[in-house]
Amino acid sequence: MNKNECYLGATIGDLLDMDRGSFMRAMRAGEARQQQHPISGTSQRKSWRDCFKVLKNTFGKFKGPELAQWRELKIEFERILPNGRRPDVIIYSKRLVVVLEFKRMSNEFEGFLKQVRSYVKSLRASEAEGMKRKVKGVIIYTEMESAHDIGRIQKCSADKLHEALLHLLGGFPEKA
Repeated sequence: MNKNECYLGATIGDLLDMDRGSFMRAMRAGEARQQQHPISGTSQRKSWRDCFKVLKNTFGKFKGPELAQWRELKIEFERILPNGRRPDVIIYSKRLVVVLEFKRMSNEFEGFLKQVRSYVKSLRASEAEGMKRKVKGVIIYTEMESAHDIGRIQKCSADKLHEALLHLLGGFPEKA
């Protein structure tokens, strides 16, 4: 396993131009590069499909110049952190790094907050060596009814992810 690598690194524009099949093939290929024995089972593949669908829907809500700003941002899927853990998605803007963790649930669970806090802490440590961007986290409950809770770690339903991202970025992003 290579530290600080990811299963798929692209721009949001690249993601928007992909179909689900291409995305899934890229994720499986990335997993095979990083693991001696690919570990994704049915549950992991369903999570990747959920993630893809939510992100396509989220960024599809932006149009024109707003969308152009989002399309240029770097996005990583399943980046392997120095501690071996893998957040689902990391988005990089000029001033902010956003960790997205997708959960196929309708109810909140305290353990997920701890999980995302640990990702944020690890990324803050690596950012301290680099550009010193702020690092924030969002948990997306893909089966939750419309909700958005602003806290140290934001929690939202899939349909409110665009609001969470706009809140974190204070509007529209600047390219990293």
